[in-house]
Amino acid sequence: WAPCSPDSLSTVCENRELAIKNICMQCHFIARVVRGLLEATRRAAKAARDGGDGGGATPAKAPKKPFPVGVLGAEFVGQEVVRSLLRVVPARDIHVSTRRPETLAPFAEQGVKCFHDNVKLAKEVRLLFLACPPAQVKPVASQLRRANVLRRGLVLVSLAVATSHRPSPPTTTLQNAERSFVRTRLRWERCA
Repeated sequence: WAPCSPDSLSTVCENRELAIKNICMQCHFIARVVRGLLEATRRAAKAARDGGDGGGATPAKAPKKPFPVGVLGAEFVGQEVVRSLLRVVPARDIHVSTRRPETLAPFAEQGVKCFHDNVKLAKEVRLLFLACPPAQVKPVASQLRRANVLRRGLVLVSLAVATSHRPSPPTTTLQNAERSFVRTRLRWERCA
């Protein structure tokens, strides 16, 4: 280990800011895609039940149904993700579980639901961003699996990244726990 020079330290900070902006853009994109897919699926199911769209007529645009999105962990990255999501998801549809919900007062004032209950969070949302530290991913995944809240239709996106020489087993834990899993590289994976 060698001490950082001021120049290399500023490069590290710039790279960190860019990485967080990239993560937020990906969360923003994923939320829009998943919401669009759910709405398209609902419309297709309704059209199949109703026997078509009524002879080609365009139906009146129905109001969008609630699309609850959750962020588990609200340290620096989690808070930035919430700020990004507020651009595409109404505040009333954003749920955040963190060990210190009192630190999220500005979000709560906007209508974001802030609490400390990971199981409740997973039960209430359709899209769940895991923004907890890498060391917490495995315990959180185990907690959710034991509570039997990981269900088909819940999309999990892990934002936990670490720089380590060891392989990261938490991803495997999540992949084994749920069929829908999205990595932040925007590569969709279907887990067996």
